[in-house]
Amino acid sequence: MPGINEFQKLCKSMFTDSMRIVCSATVPETLSQKYHNRLIRAEDPYTIFQMKSQNSSYLLVFSFLEINRCHTIQLNDLYAVSCQNEWNETKTWYFGFSHRMCYNYPMNLTTELREHCGAKGYDEDEQSGYYYTNHDLDADISLQGNADRLLASPLLVLWLIASLLVFAILRWKAG
Repeated sequence: MPGINEFQKLCKSMFTDSMRIVCSATVPETLSQKYHNRLIRAEDPYTIFQMKSQNSSYLLVFSFLEINRCHTIQLNDLYAVSCQNEWNETKTWYFGFSHRMCYNYPMNLTTELREHCGAKGYDEDEQSGYYYTNHDLDADISLQGNADRLLASPLLVLWLIASLLVFAILRWKAG
């Protein structure tokens, strides 16, 4: 996927420094229509974070409402984001199938979304990272971990019982 390497190269500093929350809201219909961005729709939640060391760098996280509880975040890698809430508790979320974009020039969408959520007095953006999330509830992608969950699945057990029953009936009819 070409966007992965591009995001990591262009937004390299976002992986080395933590970011603080600026504001959070939902995408207004007017901006959804104006930008025709196929990755965001009207009423999608978004949260804007600002890099602590570069006030002109912002990360916009789309479609994951829970991230607005984070006071600071840190991109661990392309797929994992660590969140520290107001009680200094840390949680890590995994976004395995997410889409990421990075722009090293001012973006009107960043400015307008920042204004929409009420953030006043912040530096204009010189860098914007857009993180369109797809939250993985369990980041364990190992074969053993997934096989254990599959074998413990009630649906699988029912499917196996039904298959054995059909097999037994067919065998009985044939004999």
